[in-house]
Amino acid sequence: MLSIYLAMIEVSGDKELLKSLCNQHMKLMKKTAYAIIKNKSLVDDAVQETLLTMALNIEKFHGLSTSQQAALITIITRNATINLIKKEAKQHGNGDSVDFNSDTIVMVADDSISLRENYQYILSSIKSLEAIYSDVLMLKYVYGYDVKTISEMLGVTIKTIDSRIYRGKKMLGEMMEGIYGLQRSTK
Repeated sequence: MLSIYLAMIEVSGDKELLKSLCNQHMKLMKKTAYAIIKNKSLVDDAVQETLLTMALNIEKFHGLSTSQQAALITIITRNATINLIKKEAKQHGNGDSVDFNSDTIVMVADDSISLRENYQYILSSIKSLEAIYSDVLMLKYVYGYDVKTISEMLGVTIKTIDSRIYRGKKMLGEMMEGIYGLQRSTK
């Protein structure tokens, strides 16, 4: 099963990285998918989609700490699972009315960075947002990925990513307004 994805990768070091990621994080991928979908065969399909995305984007894992790798894999798995649910719903005539609880996924904290108190608060505020907004904000502002790369990793359009970033930032601004009593700019 893994050999198919390894064959897609040309650089031997990248093949070893994918093997290592699989060995370290397979339980995380399955647990993440199962928390959303609760169907063993569909969990396996979601993990396969995750492995495909990882193989296609293996260079994104270079230089990341183990916790950063786990966070990225969690996000990729969650989105692969959600996309699979939507695909299944369309095939069974349910349209996009699928209901799943993505709140059961816990974001993996980045333990390798020494965080100041405000940064920690903002980070926890991002994590408290709905998953579709927290994922893109984490990928863009914490892990430093550009919109095009995020779009490719999550399998949605650039316009959708831009919209999610805008809405997520707006929600964060409203949170900060409430906590710190900040006034919005009238510009």
